[in-house]
Amino acid sequence: MKKILFLLVALVLISWSQAYADYSFSYISYDSSVNISGMLNTSSNGTGSLPLTGGYFTGSDTFFGTGAGNVSGTLLSGTKLPPDYLTSPSGKFWYDNYIFPGTSKLITDTAGIAFKNTLTGVETNMFYLNGAYNYATWDATNGYSANSGWGIPGTLTLSAVPIPAAVWLLGTGLVGLFGVRRRLTS
Repeated sequence: MKKILFLLVALVLISWSQAYADYSFSYISYDSSVNISGMLNTSSNGTGSLPLTGGYFTGSDTFFGTGAGNVSGTLLSGTKLPPDYLTSPSGKFWYDNYIFPGTSKLITDTAGIAFKNTLTGVETNMFYLNGAYNYATWDATNGYSANSGWGIPGTLTLSAVPIPAAVWLLGTGLVGLFGVRRRLTS
């Protein structure tokens, strides 16, 4: 009985800690010139804010000066709990790589989340400023994408990615097997 109880507790703790470790996101500018989506990997720090441990995005950016077309990038490494921040490799963006799910502002400050396309060198920053989420890019050839780096306002949506049903099915199947085994041995 102790083994089954231990297994149940372990299964619940594992599923609870991993249940929402990833978030899918989308960003669409108000003028529809930017439409990107991707995945953000998080870890818990116990405060309700989530530091990002990895991520990527793909989509389209037809705003001037950004190479107009398909864009992609991977999350820049590092996190700093706001109000502290890191500086992107170009020195053009501040970022903290924290999200705040379940709050009215998913990114609460001007530092925001930073990505870099390793092939083109274009850096991308999503941040919150003047009551709106913003998207900006920078590259050595074209400079900033908009308003000296203040960004293109739009809508940011975060959605938690739950554990696949197969994991739950496997877990309950294992518990059932242990129960049958125990019944057969007694």
